[in-house]
Amino acid sequence: MRKSKWLLAGLWLLVSTLGFSQSKLVPVYPASTPELVFLEAEYAVSTNFSKEPILNYGCSSSRTLQLNRTLPLFGNAPFYAEFVFFIQEEGTYEIWYGGSPPGPKDDLLPSYASPFNLRIDGTESTPVYREDVHVVENYTPAYYWNVLKRKVTLKPGVHTVRVEITEKRRFDNRYFFYLDALFFRKEGAEARPKSALAKFPQDLQNRRIDNPFGTIQEYEEILRKDQKDIRNYIYLSLIYSLVGDYSNALRVLRRGYALEPKNQTILLLLAKNRIWKGDVPEGLAGYRAYLTEYPDNLEAWKEAGKVAAWVGKYAESERFYLDALGKFPDDPSLLVNLGFTYLWQSDNQRAERLFQEALEKSLDSPEKLKLLAEIYKINGYADRAIPIYRKGTETYPQELEFHLLLADTLIRMGKEEEAGKVYASIEEKYESSEQLTAYLSLAKQQAEMRNKVIQEYHQKLEMDPDNLSLRETLVEAYFWNGLKEKAIQESYIILATHSFRQLKEFDTAKKDLLSLVDSLYLYSTYFRDVVGRATSLRGEANAALSSYTDALKEATRFEEQLRVAAERGQTVPTPEKGDPREILRTEEEKLARITESITEFLNRFESNDNRYRELDSKVPEALEKEKTSLEEFSRLTLPLNWKWDRQFYVDELSSLVSVVPVLAAHTLGRIQQITGPLPEAERLYRKALEAPKPQEVTSYTLWETLLWKEDREARKSLLGSPATESIKRYTNLTDTIEQLDTELYREQPRTPVFTEQVPDRLREQLSRLETVRATAASRLGELEKTLQTLRYFLAKGLERSFFDLQEKTLLLRYELGDYLLSSHRLVEATRQLRHVLAMEPANLNALYKLGVVRQLYGDWYEAMEFYRRVYGIDPTFERAVSYHNQLARLHPNLLEAEAKTFADTSRITTTAEGSYTHAFGSTTALKTLFRTESLRMYKQTPWDTASTHQLHTLIVSLPVSFYNLGVGFTPRLGLDVASSAYDNPGGYTDTDTPGLPWFISTYKAFPNLGVDARISVKDFTFLPSYTYSRERDTFIPGRPNVAKNQVELTLQKPFTFDARYGLTQIYSRTYGSLSILSDGNRKGTALQDTSLYFHVADAPWTTLGLSTVLVFEHAEKHPDPERYYAPDGVFVVKAGPLGSTYISLGGGRVLGFVLQTLTGLYREKSLSSSPENKFYIEGILRTELTLDSTVLYCSVYGSGAFPGSKPDYWSMQVQLGVSQKLQRLLAP
Repeated sequence: MRKSKWLLAGLWLLVSTLGFSQSKLVPVYPASTPELVFLEAEYAVSTNFSKEPILNYGCSSSRTLQLNRTLPLFGNAPFYAEFVFFIQEEGTYEIWYGGSPPGPKDDLLPSYASPFNLRIDGTESTPVYREDVHVVENYTPAYYWNVLKRKVTLKPGVHTVRVEITEKRRFDNRYFFYLDALFFRKEGAEARPKSALAKFPQDLQNRRIDNPFGTIQEYEEILRKDQKDIRNYIYLSLIYSLVGDYSNALRVLRRGYALEPKNQTILLLLAKNRIWKGDVPEGLAGYRAYLTEYPDNLEAWKEAGKVAAWVGKYAESERFYLDALGKFPDDPSLLVNLGFTYLWQSDNQRAERLFQEALEKSLDSPEKLKLLAEIYKINGYADRAIPIYRKGTETYPQELEFHLLLADTLIRMGKEEEAGKVYASIEEKYESSEQLTAYLSLAKQQAEMRNKVIQEYHQKLEMDPDNLSLRETLVEAYFWNGLKEKAIQESYIILATHSFRQLKEFDTAKKDLLSLVDSLYLYSTYFRDVVGRATSLRGEANAALSSYTDALKEATRFEEQLRVAAERGQTVPTPEKGDPREILRTEEEKLARITESITEFLNRFESNDNRYRELDSKVPEALEKEKTSLEEFSRLTLPLNWKWDRQFYVDELSSLVSVVPVLAAHTLGRIQQITGPLPEAERLYRKALEAPKPQEVTSYTLWETLLWKEDREARKSLLGSPATESIKRYTNLTDTIEQLDTELYREQPRTPVFTEQVPDRLREQLSRLETVRATAASRLGELEKTLQTLRYFLAKGLERSFFDLQEKTLLLRYELGDYLLSSHRLVEATRQLRHVLAMEPANLNALYKLGVVRQLYGDWYEAMEFYRRVYGIDPTFERAVSYHNQLARLHPNLLEAEAKTFADTSRITTTAEGSYTHAFGSTTALKTLFRTESLRMYKQTPWDTASTHQLHTLIVSLPVSFYNLGVGFTPRLGLDVASSAYDNPGGYTDTDTPGLPWFISTYKAFPNLGVDARISVKDFTFLPSYTYSRERDTFIPGRPNVAKNQVELTLQKPFTFDARYGLTQIYSRTYGSLSILSDGNRKGTALQDTSLYFHVADAPWTTLGLSTVLVFEHAEKHPDPERYYAPDGVFVVKAGPLGSTYISLGGGRVLGFVLQTLTGLYREKSLSSSPENKFYIEGILRTELTLDSTVLYCSVYGSGAFPGSKPDYWSMQVQLGVSQKLQRLLAP
């Protein structure tokens, strides 16, 4: 009975467990406000205001869209931002937005921003001017809450709203509009957005500032009349800031500051305007002054810290954030931004610890986790938000919003497939309901809306494939929605289209020159045929004359035979070959025909040659025109030192031939046709014609290429194909040329009649025929030179055409370079941005981006060069100074000096050395090292007496690094130099004064050569090395010279762990060496060093660890007496603790201590039957003081091996050194 109860209980437990595992969760839905729909501008489904949102801590969710540019889009396409939203309740809604009040319609009113057009659900757009809105309140400089006077009735469901900018502001003729947020508020509703980061009007009914902007002069006049009202100073400064006149804004604010030195708004605006003006140190000082008076403004702390980090003032950034954390200790944004400050300094460990701390402090609340993820997205690190959302789905499984936010973020990163899996997991995880279906439907519709926008562009392009402005809009939509690869591909297609169009313009511009070249090529073909035909006719004529002469002789002889036979009454039989008289008549006819053909040929040549000379007379005029054009072009490009990068276009177009063959193959074919080779041009044209919907111009250029190839047969064949109609639709030039061709080859022979004068006439013509052949050959020579010259000018014209193309596509190529950079296609990005700089050497954006690209690629030296060029033009531009100085600190020139004294049981060694390392680029450097070592052997042995010697070493190294491959090598060339005068224990005993030649002769030099290599594969580092030198101990006086070939290999691998678990890193080093000595001996070493590191404190930065070291050394031979160290099966195993602490003293000064002790077993003769075991101990204490770029250090080392209570070997060393980084800092 008891057993059956247990069985029933177990069965019930199993069933209930299975049931529980299969049950679905009831979701907790996001908090909603049906009567309020709030849209952050940075979440537009598509926009071309900018490529990414602008960080502004005074704005809603700290990001905003900003449009501020002079140049219009290609084809005057509108700037736009498009949004999709969901209405839950039908009703009449007010339309609000945060951003720039629109410019006025009234031309008499000042215009400080562009007006805009509003389009809802694809309806007719409505113009919105200043007269059409109420301005409610200013919530940060240049940003106001505005409500449209018109309302809109909306039904439940998905809707779209599109803001378009088509007009410039009148103040300075710029497209200018800021958009921070939009919201649709149901009439009479009191709801506010739920997000903690969202901004919202304080008083929706406020209309106190709802007045049109006045002119600057009017505000100046108001201030002049009432200088005691602080608001007048603030209003005027805001207008100056709005139009970008920060100098005047500061002038006004300083006057306001004199009136009220502690006014909160004045102090904050002073700080902001100084930053905007580019005076970063003063701006940061302004923030400090403001925050001293008003420390409760969290946004100001964030902004000050971020600005300081952007410009490379990391110490100031750190102080701002740490001070803010003292006031707001639990704010995750401060922790994360401080982490980014450390990350940008390459201090990854401290950064990750702060990121982890922010996560741990956010885990107790789903809202905190969502906020933390949003902070990462605000700072441009959406990839770091993904794991936080995933953590939220695990920690708070019922919170539906984590899944929705995760999917939305993935979609915005272009990872739609992963987002689809998230949506599928929602349906699997939660109980189905109408509410869940509605949420999923909205989320999917928003994603589909993005796709729908893109699909609409595709459909429009199918109807209008040549609409480049539409293609550019598609690129922007791709990029904004994370579809970077598609954006890049479409950008290349746009550039190919521009190239194609440019060459059609080239064809038009060079129409006359091309026609002249075409005609000359036709004559070249003709004269070439003349040379061949003249030779052929000469052969035919000579053969005909010879045959005629022979036939005449035979006929004359036959006639004589007939006459004699008739006199004798005899008959003459007919020869086997036939009647000689008939044969003669046949030869006469042939001779007449060839004579007539030659006559016609000579007459036609004379006519054609006259026509050619007439055409040739036009060449000088054409050349003069082209020379003038070339001189103008040279003057135009001289300041730029511009050269056409033909290979750039060839490579780019070649990569696109398979994508858009009609455009790319044609354009590339035209380049090859003009600049050569012609067979390649023909191949490309034929490929373009094989593609669907080929261009008519391609048929023409193929015909022209065949003309230039002088392939008359292929040209005629092409004209007999369907291509003829395409050519005729494109141009009538071929008709003109082909008509000339017909004229050149038209034959009008008369009926040949033989007379007695024909043979003599033919002989005369043979002489003329030779003259014609020679003339034709001469014409060919002339034509070759003429065509070479004309094609040179055609090529120069093509260069000019590509110069114009480069100007037209400058912005497109810069944007493409930016796209490529964001996709980490660094080689392509470099080529595009260099192309921009070829036209605009001072283009700050391109210079800066090229610096970023080269830095990411690993070419730090060139990156620094670009940042320096940026600094030379604008010292405050973006983070150029910060990035430059970061690289300068990582890759400084280095000056080092060191002195140490070592002593053990037999010797005392004092060493002094200095080295200097200078980088010539990212790949090459030069290091010189000089060392002087004085050694005193104070212990006498039966084979050694006490002695002293000195050794000088000079080594020059040339490190070479292939930064993009993780491979480098360093050749070493050096000398070891020792003097016998120093070694002489008795000194110099000669009575004469030692001479300099004698003294120099005492020095002997020995080569010290080698090469080191470095190979990095992910976290593994291989360090092979080879050295040829004299064995060090054999420099001791009395010891023989023994040379050494040594091969070494080191393998290093760090294993990094999450700091939460205490253990931060395990470091492994494996080392092996083999030395082959000239005395026939060989010795080897094997070592394994493993260290564990535990980070235990941040202030001071303290790490504890444990090291274990295994060493085995052995030599095949052990010379007796001992001449150098030859280990006999030495095995060492040692382990011990280590610790380090670094104490910040402020101002870039750090005091550090490192202590390590190791104890273990030291065994000799390990391979023998009687090994010798000893207790081994060693320790090291190192103290170092860092003074910004200078490091001073002192270390003390000691070791001992104890076979018993006393050591049989001990050693000690004291070392002093200094290392000076010679950093090339900008604004340090």
